[in-house]
Amino acid sequence: MKKAKGYSLIELLIGMLLLSLAWSMAMGILGNQLKTVRALTNRMDVETNVRHTMILLERQLEQSDRIIVENGTMYLRDLENPVYLNYYSLEGIYLHKNKVYENLRSIGLGSKSQMAYPITSFQMEAQEDGTVLLTVESTFEEQVYRLTKVVTPASPVVTLE
Repeated sequence: MKKAKGYSLIELLIGMLLLSLAWSMAMGILGNQLKTVRALTNRMDVETNVRHTMILLERQLEQSDRIIVENGTMYLRDLENPVYLNYYSLEGIYLHKNKVYENLRSIGLGSKSQMAYPITSFQMEAQEDGTVLLTVESTFEEQVYRLTKVVTPASPVVTLE
């Protein structure tokens, strides 16, 4: 009698079991890697957003030919349209850029635009030595990302009473 060639049912079932175990382990590792990549990408996005916001504000301070402080709010010359002044406000986790006329009155529609998100703390404060203390902070997954810089503005800071 000739013996049949091929695999027995038991051998096929064991092979399928081993293959499914290897496949599930590979999928578990891949899932963890994807979760790590997402977390790192989100963290980099937050850090980049804080850095980008700081660079834009620093550039405006260094290039603005008019800086006014009234009631604790700092107004800077708008770099895109010198007819306007800008001030920044934090509403929730949104940092807004607001445009006003030279007399500090709102320009009406289109005066407010979202500049950065998510920002948890923002400070632009004139110092006695003529510099401006600039702080931008964001929080992601309980980790705080904060940049603080002392900027020397292009023009003197004028405080209105």
